[in-house]
Amino acid sequence: GGRTARPGLLAVEQARDALSLGGEWLREDAWKLTSRQEVRLDEGGPAGQELRKLQVVSLNHGQVAVTNEMTLFGRANYMRTQNQTQDATEAEALEFTAGFAFRPVTHDWLHLVGKYSELVEQRPQNDNAGLQERTVKHIFSIEPVAELPWRLSLGQKFAFRRATDTYGLG
Repeated sequence: GGRTARPGLLAVEQARDALSLGGEWLREDAWKLTSRQEVRLDEGGPAGQELRKLQVVSLNHGQVAVTNEMTLFGRANYMRTQNQTQDATEAEALEFTAGFAFRPVTHDWLHLVGKYSELVEQRPQNDNAGLQERTVKHIFSIEPVAELPWRLSLGQKFAFRRATDTYGLG
């Protein structure tokens, strides 16, 4: 990481160190798994007001062909920013999705995709009100698609969503 000072203003030193690893494992006809992990450490600020923040990012995706008609898939992404100076979580996000895609060989004009998602998001504290918002969403959906003549498709998405918002002091 490097340190920089901005001339003409208060002496501010900032540094960022980061480590990132990623990989993919696949067998073309059966499965595909990908993952990327990253850690960032930020340090610095005006003299006497230095901050230390740790950010973790994890991005993961996978799919597996159960049969030549059915594919299962999933995604799990997680991000978190921890203010280590104040021992507080500043921001956090989780996205988890699991689902299926059904494409019948004998009825190739019909496709069906279904999935469940859970989304958790904690935004940074609102400086004006001093409140921190945390949202949790659960979403179920199913999407039938019919292939029509003349290169047209007819699709509809049916979904149910439940969301909960929580507000509190950071």
